[in-house]
Amino acid sequence: MSPRVTSLTRTAALAGLAALTFAVGSGTANAEVLRIADSSATKTTVLGTNLEIVQSGQWLNDVIPLNGTPFDKDVFFGGNTAFHSSGGAPITAGTVDVGVQVGYMVDVSNGVSLGGKAGITPLEALGIPVGGLPTLTMSLAVPLEANWVVPIRPGQIVAISLNKKTLSSGNANVNLDNIHFQINGAAGPVTVRTYSQWTASTKETDDSFAVYGPPIQL
Repeated sequence: MSPRVTSLTRTAALAGLAALTFAVGSGTANAEVLRIADSSATKTTVLGTNLEIVQSGQWLNDVIPLNGTPFDKDVFFGGNTAFHSSGGAPITAGTVDVGVQVGYMVDVSNGVSLGGKAGITPLEALGIPVGGLPTLTMSLAVPLEANWVVPIRPGQIVAISLNKKTLSSGNANVNLDNIHFQINGAAGPVTVRTYSQWTASTKETDDSFAVYGPPIQL
């Protein structure tokens, strides 16, 4: 095979790899801060105490990850959550938890492997085998035949706690500013939803409830 044909084949193969990375990756980072609509929830306990949680002024900033990979997310978060009780039996203890829930389509946390052998072979197509652990496989038709294998699994929904606090009364406030969290090994769309959960306690009862912000796609 002539050097000219080999060069063209190498160019096509590398272009295909770039297209694969772009398609499977989680996308580019947002240039602007994403504002989150305020949200609230109320509950009345069996002892007649009125409870309220209010999430306000929340925001997310999805920046380019430090490692530069399209499969990871670097995200910064800020916002305020207020917890308030009134009437009924006084709240004397409890816990609050403020954080985010993260969902993504494909889990590629098992990494990428590269194997090869000498020789020039035709460019192979991208495919997803059926049976066993599915993979994305790509062959580069250059003097070194290289096979990139990316094990994939169904994505997950996970909760990331950003602040937990123990209470000794029925009122509290949690204010977070520029708090960092990261999402690793995630391909495809990534969606984030904020949450604030409160377990309010008296000597006789525990009441737990939560409020959730709207889903935000990064």
